[in-house]
Amino acid sequence: GSDDKTIRLWSLSSHACLAVLSAHSAPVCALAWHPRRQQLLSSAEDAQLRAWHIALTDGGGVSSSAAAVVPNPSGDGSDALPAYALAVGTGPAFQFCCGLDNGALVVLQ
Repeated sequence: GSDDKTIRLWSLSSHACLAVLSAHSAPVCALAWHPRRQQLLSSAEDAQLRAWHIALTDGGGVSSSAAAVVPNPSGDGSDALPAYALAVGTGPAFQFCCGLDNGALVVLQ
């Protein structure tokens, strides 16, 4: 994540930027990768959690699409809090764990 409101995906071998994901309206503060589902969850200071589908292309690049805006578990939107820590469970269910700004820990399935 970044202060420029984007997420950049990098190649470990070539060190090249493969994709720039942009949908947040504030700096991105946390990321979590779900290897089985090929999904990335991002959180930003705009108090939005976004799920992204990520796939490698035949040419070695990256295809990405914003899958969904995940409802922020901290409230109804008026008092939504940014998640500053994200983790992923790799079991059979789709699970992400969010640490919110108020100290709460929330599991999303």
